[in-house]
Amino acid sequence: MNGNLNILLVDDNPDDRALVMREVNREFHACEFRTVIDSKDFAKALESGPWGLVITDYQLRWSDGITVLLEDKVRWPE
Repeated sequence: MNGNLNILLVDDNPDDRALVMREVNREFHACEFRTVIDSKDFAKALESGPWGLVITDYQLRWSDGITVLLEDKVRWPE
């Protein structure tokens, strides 16, 4: 572990992703983001977790934020 906060950022809008990363980095300087834009990326990200924090948009083109959080919790219950 490198001491950084590993964040999974799930959002299909590039402008929103950039805004979230900028604002989170203002408060927490030791962050590493893994961005997810579709269901294929999300499946890969689930396998490479666990994540210190998951940030997701509620309305995605391929799912919704509640489903994303539930799937992450099933895969990484701790």
